[in-house]
Amino acid sequence: MTNSSRLRNEEAVLDALAQGMTYAQAADTAGVVVSTVARYMQDPDFTFRLRLRNSTTANTVRMMLTARCVEATERLHSEMNNQQNAASIRVRAAHALLTTALQWRDADIDERLTSLEELARQH
Repeated sequence: MTNSSRLRNEEAVLDALAQGMTYAQAADTAGVVVSTVARYMQDPDFTFRLRLRNSTTANTVRMMLTARCVEATERLHSEMNNQQNAASIRVRAAHALLTTALQWRDADIDERLTSLEELARQH
């Protein structure tokens, strides 16, 4: 197998795995056998590229969600403070705000770790 065909196969497998496919589905899509996908997954450079690709996808989704987060947060805040709402609704709104805040914090930590891994890899 030539180096360029191996790279093409790796890229096809990366694309498939990044889309959430199983090893078998990724192998079928890329035109390789499952053991090839498993071998790729043993390669630290390959798994790093996969993590980077997944991180990029997550960042794209995060940006799309961010565009609507201010509006959603304002709505939850309003519902939480609306004394005409039942206490259970106000508590659920507060819970949703807290849960979302923690998820954003975790996403920020993941992004920082990815950046640090890239810097460490470069040095």
